[in-house]
Amino acid sequence: MAATVPKRLGHLVGRARELEELRGLVLSGEPLLTVTGLSGVGKTRLVQEAVGDLIDCWFDAGGRDDAASLIPEIEQWAESRLSAPTGGLHRVVLDSFDRSEGGAALISVLDRFPAVQVICTSRDRLNLLGEVLYRVHPLAYPQDAAEFDVADSARWPAVECFLQTARRVRPDFEVDPGNYATLVELLRLAGGLPLAIELAAQWLRVCDLDELVERASTTMEPFTGGATDLPTHQQDLRVSIQSIVDALPDQDAEVLRALAHLGPVSLEGLGEGLGKRVPLAVLGRLVDRSIIESGAERGRPVTLHPMIRQVVAAGGDGGETQRRFLAWLAGELNVAARSICTSGSVAAAARVSQLAPDVNAGLALLRAQPETVAAIICDLSEVWGFGRRFRSQAYWTTRALEVVGDGSPSAARLHRGACRGTMAHSSGAALYHATRAIELAEDTGDLEIFTLGLSSAMHIRLLTGDWALDERFDRAVLRCRQEGLWSPLSVLLTSQATVLWGRGEVEPARAAIAHAVDAARSSDDLLGLGLALLVRCDIEAKFGDLDAALSFTEVALTLAAEMDPQCCLGADAHGSRCMVRIEQGRFQEAVEEGRLAIAGFQAEMQALELANVATHVAYSLACLGDWRGARAEFIRSLEIWRAMQQPFLNSVALATIAVSPAPIEPPLHLRARILHALDRLAPDFSGTQIGYWGEQLARLTRDVATLEQGTVEEPSLEELTDQVLAHLRVETSAPLPMGLTPREADVLMMVALGATDREIADEMYLSVRTVNSHVGAILRKLAMSNRRQAAAWYRSHLEGGAK
Repeated sequence: MAATVPKRLGHLVGRARELEELRGLVLSGEPLLTVTGLSGVGKTRLVQEAVGDLIDCWFDAGGRDDAASLIPEIEQWAESRLSAPTGGLHRVVLDSFDRSEGGAALISVLDRFPAVQVICTSRDRLNLLGEVLYRVHPLAYPQDAAEFDVADSARWPAVECFLQTARRVRPDFEVDPGNYATLVELLRLAGGLPLAIELAAQWLRVCDLDELVERASTTMEPFTGGATDLPTHQQDLRVSIQSIVDALPDQDAEVLRALAHLGPVSLEGLGEGLGKRVPLAVLGRLVDRSIIESGAERGRPVTLHPMIRQVVAAGGDGGETQRRFLAWLAGELNVAARSICTSGSVAAAARVSQLAPDVNAGLALLRAQPETVAAIICDLSEVWGFGRRFRSQAYWTTRALEVVGDGSPSAARLHRGACRGTMAHSSGAALYHATRAIELAEDTGDLEIFTLGLSSAMHIRLLTGDWALDERFDRAVLRCRQEGLWSPLSVLLTSQATVLWGRGEVEPARAAIAHAVDAARSSDDLLGLGLALLVRCDIEAKFGDLDAALSFTEVALTLAAEMDPQCCLGADAHGSRCMVRIEQGRFQEAVEEGRLAIAGFQAEMQALELANVATHVAYSLACLGDWRGARAEFIRSLEIWRAMQQPFLNSVALATIAVSPAPIEPPLHLRARILHALDRLAPDFSGTQIGYWGEQLARLTRDVATLEQGTVEEPSLEELTDQVLAHLRVETSAPLPMGLTPREADVLMMVALGATDREIADEMYLSVRTVNSHVGAILRKLAMSNRRQAAAWYRSHLEGGAK
């Protein structure tokens, strides 16, 4: 027993909310309050700091074999202090009151002495009637290096906790771009446990971060060697956690082993891995002992602390558990993938969303169960393609190919998914994957993948200004008809129609797209049908029937309304309507349609479509006389095209700027360079443009005809883009204050909105490292030390149009 509250050196990190909540609970007068949490999470320290000034007596059960042996001492103290009635509560702390059998005796004490309030710290729930629980969670830490911002590392309590201990043994230690990724990995292994973080940090006196991470990931050695004033069970956290696991009943241990080998999964997924339903009693015991956290809502993951997972997973093979789990997950995703482009897309997308924790767990098992997970990724690729989550599609298909190789049964489908995922930012990589998909599908006789790969290759070539039809096209069409593969046939015919109308062959294009529409209808492929109708819209708009073009977009919008909102068919339809309105000269309506399309593409981060529509919105704004708005949209589209390295589309965007009304259009010599760049990258493009855009390109050609061919400079496309951007920016605004560049001002705006570096990178199509460099430059120019100060400066100097 301690008459006074014990004290610890150092300040408490990152617990402001918990301090307020816990003090409020104590002051509310609840007779029995149990503060629970995993060993090392900081229960004792939190109670010391939150209510230390309110405590009358402190009992420490940490060194006792049975915490229940404290009960007579508590009774003796209560009798000596409370023999006569007194006003107010007398508060007693029972620290480390773990695995106690003295619950009934404790209730007896509370019954005898109503003026006593008991606050327990325990790894376990005491399971007493009227007990109020307060769960203490680990400190927040970045889940991966992309979330970490060196300039503002103090916003992560786990980082601050590490630095506090590290600087006691190495006062010169700093977090910098060279070590932050390693620190994030160490914090992940520690799982945000303050004690684990402090134990690891004190070893910096003998080794560096890399060594700590290597040992923590294999032996957990850095989580030992605690200070002598710590309770014995906290001096070696590895032993402490092992003792928790060893004390579990067999049924609880079985569930824990399954969870350790699967990772965070839903309760449904955990049951599938075990081969049976998980009893509520087992879940309750594991939650009460702070070993797992189980989301109360359906589909929420059951999570296991990383340190417990490492201890348990090292104790045996979980291959059978993983195989059962993956077999179930594969079946669920296969059903969803088959329904995703049909009228069942809403239910399919909802099911995939519900399976999100199980999908993440399954993907993490790629190296443990490569072929099964590769097949799962193939089905997920269809889902990602439907929702245009191309980054996920590209990352996981290429990663799976690295693991299973081209000899895998899934290789052709993986290459096809990788092609679609990389198409928006790398035509070269996309064409490589399309070619490999075609070759492997030919070898295996997979007609569906062969056809889809062929269509993808044709589409990629269109993005580079190549309007040729593949010589294998007719053979693929014939075989699809013979075997009734209507959905792939629709995709292939849609690609053919796009090539034909791009070359100016109107009647063949109309015939091809009509067959594509019929094929999509035969397969209940609503997405394929909608996309085919939008190509039909483009064809009719190009060749003058604008009313018919609008009618096809109306049907596409109706189809989009029947499908899950993830699908960007609606945004595509509004983009097509924007083009038609420009052809009609109805520029205000074009802007309205374009804005709707942009909103859809921004929600799904679709760079290619976003830049394309932004170009046309900018042109419409220029025609309406909104020079400021037009310049802003042109700058956005050009920066996206440049980042995506799509030379043909970049040059088309430049041509749109060149034909825009004054004062947006560049000087004559710059427009001449644009026209020459367009002719160089796409010799046939200008000649195939008729209708509105054909007239505008003809006007541009007449304007530059006065310049002699030999006097026109031919800069690189990147140089030309920079020149046009400089032209647009000079007219846009006065110089920014403090020497900020326009790009830095955009990054600062996102910082002021509270975006992380990853979110800024995704929004602006930059790398996280580039964003981090911009943030560093901004802080230097503003002479500020953190993002919060920079955000406040932005709101006072640039927000609201001051820029």
